Amino acid sequence: MRWKNRGFKRRWSKRVSAVGITAILLTSAPYWSHSTTISKRAPLGKATNEAILKPTKLPSFATSSVAIAPTPNNGGYWLVSPDGAVTTYGNAGYYGSMSGHPLNKPIVGMAATPDGRGYWLVASDGGIFTFGDAGFYGSMGGHPLNKPIVGMAATPDGRGYWEVASDGGIFTFGDAGFYGSMGGHPLNKPIVGMAVDSITGGYWEVASDGGVFSFNAPFEGSAVGSSISGSVMGMAPSAGGNGYWIVGNNNGAINFPNNSNASYYSSAAPQTWNRYNLAPDNNVTVPYNDSLIPNLNPAPASVGYSYLETQGDQLPIRWNPCQVINYQVNLTFAPSDGLSLVEQAFNDLSSATGITFNYVGTSSQFPSQGRSVFASGPNGSTVWAPVLVAWEPTGYTDFMPSGGVIGEGGATPAWNGQQWVYVTGEASITSSYALSQEQIVSLVHHELGHVLGLGHVADPSEVMNPVDNGNAPTSYQWGDLLGLAHLGKAEGCLAEPNA
Repeated sequence: MRWKNRGFKRRWSKRVSAVGITAILLTSAPYWSHSTTISKRAPLGKATNEAILKPTKLPSFATSSVAIAPTPNNGGYWLVSPDGAVTTYGNAGYYGSMSGHPLNKPIVGMAATPDGRGYWLVASDGGIFTFGDAGFYGSMGGHPLNKPIVGMAATPDGRGYWEVASDGGIFTFGDAGFYGSMGGHPLNKPIVGMAVDSITGGYWEVASDGGVFSFNAPFEGSAVGSSISGSVMGMAPSAGGNGYWIVGNNNGAINFPNNSNASYYSSAAPQTWNRYNLAPDNNVTVPYNDSLIPNLNPAPASVGYSYLETQGDQLPIRWNPCQVINYQVNLTFAPSDGLSLVEQAFNDLSSATGITFNYVGTSSQFPSQGRSVFASGPNGSTVWAPVLVAWEPTGYTDFMPSGGVIGEGGATPAWNGQQWVYVTGEASITSSYALSQEQIVSLVHHELGHVLGLGHVADPSEVMNPVDNGNAPTSYQWGDLLGLAHLGKAEGCLAEPNA
């Protein structure tokens, strides 16, 4: 059987004092180790780990929607993508966009003028871009920020606007008043958006867990503990200024107060795997003797994602997205919520790729470089081994060695007669270090992202960034999601290799 084994590692270092571990830090230069085991049925030709993925055919930023702005009469709305592309719906007019123009950072929010004849776009570095009758009143572009900007809102008269950062800090421009912020205050989860109360002129901030913070605006409730708790991506004011919507990245939304009659457009939620208009690559043929190219360097921040491994003309190796992927979990060294953390990460991967993941139970096995890619199936048949996820002490096996390693993930491809396809994978999470809950959640998502076929990226706001900058993202971000869409059903089904 033609197959290859790949291992990819995320290495961290630890700072140890006389009283024990005081911090968990990534080394200043992220170190990525790559190990390869090739069976006798591996492809012919030279294997290499020196080539770097250069996705030159991709846009500089993702094409998913990150913000919505309704028209004044609620008869339409605008959507904006991280690359600055603006899409209109209903009676929303088009006044230009940043699509095709160079951006230092991706666009993260937008707001419309009171008459609906213009709009502002804001980037994560605080840069403001004006279109139509939107006026420029200043920005945080070029100024130091403690945390990136995540959204904006315009004043009711359109003569000013606010920018909000992920730590809750508020920046005012024009006639926008400052009524307080969460900047400098402890947060359970980062702020992801804001909305303005047109009646009082105040504003609300919303966190990713659905928590709402009101400033000179009435508190109408929060989404903490609701169906979209933990997956909130932003908020929008209700029509007429009598409340707000809290929007989840699962296309769900909850209005506050609950008797609000405002409309919510589900298109405000981030793009799902089937909404990127991607061209399927399932009919692409790759020469069998072409080298497989591992990604050994993080992709630039402007790209947002990279692939774990490519083939042929930089075609990503991916799973057959139309095949159910089974997985097992070894809970020997896992925390009490270990299984639920893995299940949630696979649920997030399913939403981002369209792939179905099936939990088949616990396992006493640990990941290893020599783990068999085969398992026993029904009636004595041979099948591909389930994906194996385990918590283990660093150095416990040859898969996750000692020396500061806290996680490792990878996948094994097999030849289907046309191209290489992943058929099984492994991921290990450390049980040796006292990581925070956010670090653990982020790490599980990171390593399972490797299993699905994602590589590292230089953008610190992405899950697949190898450095924890003190605010580890606990859910896949715009670059992660676009990369996963390219690895999922949006690119078409693949023939399943025979075990």
